[in-house]
Amino acid sequence: MVYPRRSIIYAEQQASVFLKLVQVHEPPVPVEELALETDLVRHIINDSTQIALGKSTLRANGDWVVTLNTSRAEDQRSFITAHEVKHILDYQFVDVLYPPVPSSRLPVDGRHGQLLRLVPHRAEVLAGDVRTPRHW
Repeated sequence: MVYPRRSIIYAEQQASVFLKLVQVHEPPVPVEELALETDLVRHIINDSTQIALGKSTLRANGDWVVTLNTSRAEDQRSFITAHEVKHILDYQFVDVLYPPVPSSRLPVDGRHGQLLRLVPHRAEVLAGDVRTPRHW
């Protein structure tokens, strides 16, 4: 699968800038606290009935809420929160950061030529880099 390198670089830069802005220079990174303190996320909710490990939702009032299924992944909580923060950061710029990739360049997925996006992979890049930046 082809991953545009530009969006990976953006994810790495976002992680680096975010950590500088919140003045975190060494592990551990308190991802949940930072997401709430910076007002990127209004609430983090635990919902053990949710199928997905994490979900970010934009409410009508403009607040973002992250819902975690901690019964399935308590040890991955900060990674999942950071993953959802990436979705929030990219929300308004998704078409620029993740241009469609023609399906002819991707494995057949049964969607008959539908253009696929690479958003989840980039969210994982930021989540990893926020928790353990390359320069540490």
